[in-house]
Amino acid sequence: MWHRAPTHTKSRRTPESITYLPFEAFMNCPKLSSVTMSDALSNIGASAFARCPSLKSITIPKGVKEIESEAFLGSGLEKATIQASNFYLRNSAFADCTSLTNVAGLEAAKWIDSYALKNSGLEGDIVFGNYLQNIGTEAFGGTHIGQVTLPASLTSCANTAFDGCDRLYAIDVAADNTQYYSTDGMLFGKGDRTLYICPDMQRIGSTIGKREEVVIPEGTLALGYQALGASVRHVTLPSSLVGVDYGLTGCQNLKTLTNLATNPQTATDNWTFPTHISNSGTLIVPKGCVDIYRNAEGWRKFRNIYETGNVPTDIGQLQTGNEESDKYSKHHDIYDLQGRHIASDTARLPKGIYIVGGKKIMK
Repeated sequence: MWHRAPTHTKSRRTPESITYLPFEAFMNCPKLSSVTMSDALSNIGASAFARCPSLKSITIPKGVKEIESEAFLGSGLEKATIQASNFYLRNSAFADCTSLTNVAGLEAAKWIDSYALKNSGLEGDIVFGNYLQNIGTEAFGGTHIGQVTLPASLTSCANTAFDGCDRLYAIDVAADNTQYYSTDGMLFGKGDRTLYICPDMQRIGSTIGKREEVVIPEGTLALGYQALGASVRHVTLPSSLVGVDYGLTGCQNLKTLTNLATNPQTATDNWTFPTHISNSGTLIVPKGCVDIYRNAEGWRKFRNIYETGNVPTDIGQLQTGNEESDKYSKHHDIYDLQGRHIASDTARLPKGIYIVGGKKIMK
């Protein structure tokens, strides 16, 4: 029979006779720094190692099938090695382990519940094996992961699974997954053609930078809750989109919204476009559609509605030469002569005339 470890415990080896490490087995043991688990273990109980600040590393044996809720919540872990495969990682199992940068073997998980690694220090890329079936609400919220590759076996992924991941630049999905697909690092649903997750970052050449411009591909029917985040400044909506719902409410820095639909999509005056978008943002619509949008629910909240090719630019005298071009491109977004945002750096553009900082620039 297992008894809860005294708070002064510094190290422990679990006996072979124990297959289930019980609830709160080592919880709040401030001096615990070493634990060796026997291969007989099949379950690590809820809160078993919660708030053990001196526990820096742990190896979970191959027989473990379930790591229960809050098992390592708020511990001092820096590294965890999971030798098991096809295992369940329950709610908040490694949550608030702020020093935990590496969980070796995580890619062999079958089920990752809500908040499982929320606000941990997890970083790097993850390629999940063909075991994974579920990723819950904010499972990786607030972590520092970069690229995630999801397998064909995945059937459910919460649209908030990666909320607040400040380095996430791409979500890739196996081509034979029946529920999801990815385009340009964004996660879409196959059946409902919904954009669920658009990472705040993106790969630009060999570097990772903010995803400031998003062109949602034609064929997309809907946007998930806050599908686009705070880094986005310019969005193009496809004509196929049926409704906007809460999809753009997280775009705190949105400057221009280009809509390719001649008939406005479903929107409401109450919540589709928060004040910070409708008051200061610019809505660009197809030619001849300005009045339609000015009378459409939700869209009529925009103070600035212009048709394509007729966006005011306050263009001054033409500036020429690389010196002027470089001067303005460092501080302003770049538009073509039709007022469409096309880049944030002239270095990648061909020779031509562009609008930068309200001035015409010749490259």
